[in-house]
Amino acid sequence: MKVLSMHPIMAQSFAIIDQQIGEHQFNQAEYGIVRRVIHSTADFEFTQLLRFSENAIASGISA
Repeated sequence: MKVLSMHPIMAQSFAIIDQQIGEHQFNQAEYGIVRRVIHSTADFEFTQLLRFSENAIASGISA
């Protein structure tokens, strides 16, 4: 998978999100989605609202 460099403003936004969320129950792939949802909406409540079914991300990628 190609890794793209992140714009400094986006990196700072994600750092703020990481700081605000702290410890969480998401795995790495899920957390990547949660961060982007929060970044897009500016709504930290999504950490409590989003749930992922088992293998949901892998199933979506392979579809």
